[in-house]
Amino acid sequence: MAKSELSYFEERFKESENKIGISLSLCRKNISTMLSLMPRTGFFRTYTDHSINHCVSMFEILTWLIPDEIKKRLSDTECSLLVLSVYLHDLGMLATQDEFENRSKNPDFIKFEQEYVFDFNTKAPISADHPTKDHFIFEEFIRHTHADRIFNWMQNEFASLPQEIELKTLFHSASESLRYYLALLCKSHHLNNLHDTTLYPTEFHFGTDSANIQFLAICLRLADILHLTSDRTPPIEFRTLSPKNPVSAREWAKQIQVSGIGISKTNSNIINIDAICKDHRAFFYLRDFITVINKELQQCQTWLDLPSGVISQKYFLKVNSVTDEGLKAIGFIAERFSLQIDHKRTIELLMGNNLYGDNKVVIRELIQNSIDAVKVRLLETEKLKPKIRVELDNVNRTLKITDNGIGMDLDVLRQHFLRVGDSYYRSKNFKKRCPNYTPISQFGIGFLTSFMIADKVEVITKSCKVPSKILKLVLEDIYDLN
Repeated sequence: MAKSELSYFEERFKESENKIGISLSLCRKNISTMLSLMPRTGFFRTYTDHSINHCVSMFEILTWLIPDEIKKRLSDTECSLLVLSVYLHDLGMLATQDEFENRSKNPDFIKFEQEYVFDFNTKAPISADHPTKDHFIFEEFIRHTHADRIFNWMQNEFASLPQEIELKTLFHSASESLRYYLALLCKSHHLNNLHDTTLYPTEFHFGTDSANIQFLAICLRLADILHLTSDRTPPIEFRTLSPKNPVSAREWAKQIQVSGIGISKTNSNIINIDAICKDHRAFFYLRDFITVINKELQQCQTWLDLPSGVISQKYFLKVNSVTDEGLKAIGFIAERFSLQIDHKRTIELLMGNNLYGDNKVVIRELIQNSIDAVKVRLLETEKLKPKIRVELDNVNRTLKITDNGIGMDLDVLRQHFLRVGDSYYRSKNFKKRCPNYTPISQFGIGFLTSFMIADKVEVITKSCKVPSKILKLVLEDIYDLN
């Protein structure tokens, strides 16, 4: 279908303009103009295409995704809602410089920034696409909230942003219920609640017409995620823009490989995605993404099966899986290789005589752990009288080593002690706690020597910061080395 032609759904919309009080040509023209402004306002310059061409491609997908008998059965209002939701679903990503400059007055942005800055890597270099950290965080805010933004714009009676004012003008003749469900459809493509038929009714009446809002939301969601073809990321644009934003670069690289997508000629229940990949990273990312699409499709099919039999028989999709068989690897083997670790043998090597040479090393390793714990506590408690005690009971065949060091809390046990090769003394938390202390224990394997001489090890500990809470672990024959 040429970019200037109207899809089946748009033609149906055009025929029913008078019924819903909205002009197709005016909506298409004005929304297309707004979408084209998205990368020109200084944001999302290197993101994948969200222009009217993306909408056209989505209509092409919907044409083969929705079975012919279902397309003919759709009401005029259903076709109109589907068309408008395709036009509008990404418009929330259109942000202005005025919004950026006045972001400190937006309580939603303030909350987002406070949460985002906590994880923001201040040492990461700022790319040409994001001249400042503030620019980057604002763009991330728009990306995360764009579905909510379009919903709010469509519902706002007191429009202030130019985007809101334009939408209010376009839809001033539409009924309140139609505006609400159109806004909800746009918002739904970022939500995971399409099973809720109280929110997305399977039958809602608009005058003499009715619409299955849930079905329309599912179709919008799938058409959006299935648009993977290279026309969304033209190679010339990719080379010219050379995106430095990792998210953008990955998305462009992923989509630039896809040559086509559609229903299999041999099995109408399967969607084929065809691609020639010369880059192994793009190949595996694309294959992983197809797995995500397949899970999404199956989830949508489950949602469609939830309503009553009459509804599910009237609204259905024949496709039930997406295959990656059409992906072709050029210049590399299409198989992931990774190092496999024989855990038992590795532990044997770390704990056995091959490394330490003598079973008596157990006592040394455990005492070293005690020394570190006591020294750290001495730095924090000057009046501490350090104690390390070693007790050997020949009758009961037990070895007991105790100290009055810093001890361990539940987080240290989980995150470090029980992770072979990890050490609390190398963690960020410990470096903040004692930045100038260099521990004897560094590799997180010394404790494993206990199993060179013992079938069972009991660890009884309490954090010096929370002395009332005593923790006990019993580790029995977990490595079975004998």
